[in-house]
Amino acid sequence: MLSPPDRKKWSEAEFAAIFADLDNITIAAPNGQMEGAAGSSFYTAPLTVTGTDKNGRPVRLEGEAVLRRVNDVDGATPALLRWHFQSLTLDWTH
Repeated sequence: MLSPPDRKKWSEAEFAAIFADLDNITIAAPNGQMEGAAGSSFYTAPLTVTGTDKNGRPVRLEGEAVLRRVNDVDGATPALLRWHFQSLTLDWTH
């Protein structure tokens, strides 16, 4: 689901490692906003990821996700019609 630029930033293993030692993970993406532009739809939402680390301490990451999909246009492949991350920012807050 990561966009090509985000795949360059994080390998699949590095992205998985962010969450590997977390338990009880919850993800909240409230109050997102939908926009359309030039044949694509974008959904931007604040993200909060919470969980506990392997020692039971609380973990919190915050950021923003921008999801994108191509609208139903002639020639759009199934892959383009699926939602994927256009961008993803996550920062440890503690």
